[in-house]
Amino acid sequence: MRPLRWLPLWLILGWSYALTIVVFCLIPLASPSLNFHWSDKLEHLSAYALLMGWFALILLDPTLLRRYALGFIAMGLGIECLQGLTDYRSFEWADWGADSLGVLLGLLPVRSNAAQALLRLESWLPAPAGNPPPP
Repeated sequence: MRPLRWLPLWLILGWSYALTIVVFCLIPLASPSLNFHWSDKLEHLSAYALLMGWFALILLDPTLLRRYALGFIAMGLGIECLQGLTDYRSFEWADWGADSLGVLLGLLPVRSNAAQALLRLESWLPAPAGNPPPP
C-alpha cells in the first residue's frame, strides 16, 4: 500500500463504494437511470472502473493489485449469479463482461501520474489525529 496518512479513510471509502455496488445491483430498481441501447453496460463498466481505479490509487504492490482485480471480477460474477436467483433481475454475461472490462480500465492509473493523486490531496489535508505530517 502507498504511504498514505489517511489510508483508513481511503479504504473505508473504497469498501463502502464496493458495498454500494453490491446493494444497487441486487435491489429492485424501477427503471434504468440512462435510457439508450447498452446503457446498463456503460453503468457496469464505469462502476467497476471507478472501483478498481480507486484501489489502484491506494495499492502499490502489483501482486496485491492483481488480487484485488481478480476479486472484483469475481464479485461481478457473484452478483450476476445472485441476480439470476431473483425474479426481478437476470444473469447477463454481457454485464459481467462490462464489469471485467471496467476492472481492467480501472488499472490504468497505476501507469500514470494519476497514481499520485491521493498523495497530492493528502499534502493539502491536515494530519489525522495522532499521526504527524511527513517531513
